[in-house]
Amino acid sequence: MERLQEKVSALTRLLGVPDDLDCLSVLALGYRQGFPRLKAMKTPTNYYDLPLERRPSLLDPCPSTAFLIKSIVLENTKAPLDARAPIFSRYYLILVQYVRRFSSARFHTAMRQLARTDPNYANLTKNDFTWRFADEETATALTGAPHNGIGPIGLRTPIPVVVDAAILELPYVWVGGLEPTTKVMVSVSDLSHILQPIIINCADNANSDANTPESVQRE
Repeated sequence: MERLQEKVSALTRLLGVPDDLDCLSVLALGYRQGFPRLKAMKTPTNYYDLPLERRPSLLDPCPSTAFLIKSIVLENTKAPLDARAPIFSRYYLILVQYVRRFSSARFHTAMRQLARTDPNYANLTKNDFTWRFADEETATALTGAPHNGIGPIGLRTPIPVVVDAAILELPYVWVGGLEPTTKVMVSVSDLSHILQPIIINCADNANSDANTPESVQRE
């Protein structure tokens, strides 16, 4: 077993990837998804205890907090439990920059507009959309990751991914790596090409007022 570990360590050095099981696991899942360029890093265990402004210094490269992405699992309680169509799904994984704040009002409006353009869903009304954040147990079951580890790489259950349009202005971003202290750098172009996400404006600047899902369940 020790010799095997030595061989694994030598291989990771040769490939330039971390000699860490969590990093190797998420990289393997990402490559299996088709991502050709990924980088994984471990962060200190107190990463989320640090101010947001300190976190970029623990990732390389990460010029600013704009490159840090949070992943939100949102639930439409009016959709069937098995609904997985991008326009009308029970669950969505939403990617938003930490420097912006998710706006369920913007999300709701954008999804309603998308539904109207699809003849299969044009008859949906506002009563077919009631949003809430998925509870932690459900989010973990869907994504295969605990709180602070959720990201678009290696999703356990295929659910539609939504990307806030502002993210497309960046060359790459850092997302959750299935474990709270594992982060993955992914090219935004690869993210868009491989996952084919819904791209909408669903966030406001962090210093602006934003509605929570509970406050705009039906507009």
